[in-house]
Amino acid sequence: VDTTTTPDPDTTAAVITLKETDVQDFNKFYKPQEHKNVDFLRSDGKWNFVRSKQSEHFIVFWEQGFGSDPNASTVPAALRVDIDDMLVKAESFYDKNVNTLKFAQVGVGKSNLDKYKMQIYLFYTEEWMAYGSGYDDVIGALWVNPGTCKPVGSTIAHEIGHSFQYQVFCDLKNGA
Repeated sequence: VDTTTTPDPDTTAAVITLKETDVQDFNKFYKPQEHKNVDFLRSDGKWNFVRSKQSEHFIVFWEQGFGSDPNASTVPAALRVDIDDMLVKAESFYDKNVNTLKFAQVGVGKSNLDKYKMQIYLFYTEEWMAYGSGYDDVIGALWVNPGTCKPVGSTIAHEIGHSFQYQVFCDLKNGA
């Protein structure tokens, strides 16, 4: 799986502002209504592309406490997360949900997964957090803390499963 990070702009500036063209697959990002006032292109936003990484089907955003790399030695060991490992395994869980469990039909215009990437939000807390659902009847998402990613495995697979259950509802146009 090819995972890429948004280009690292000059971090000496107080606020880093990206352009849409600076962000890989910006057009595959669905901006949730819950975050309508968040500028994902500015580093001072709670969630932003400066602190994100993507794979083919996922975007991971992490909170400011992690800095530019949630796996850096400057992050307390209990809070470190290997984002590359998370994305590789998330892609494997995506494959299982699409190709084995048939939760979505992709590539034929029947799923919002053809237009958008699922979203993962990583919180800087030791308090257990593992929720899978989605946004606005459009796209699946999950919200997790570092403890759920040590190692990335059954908890993340389970929450991605919930995100796919939500995606089924979205893709069936609210059960219609």
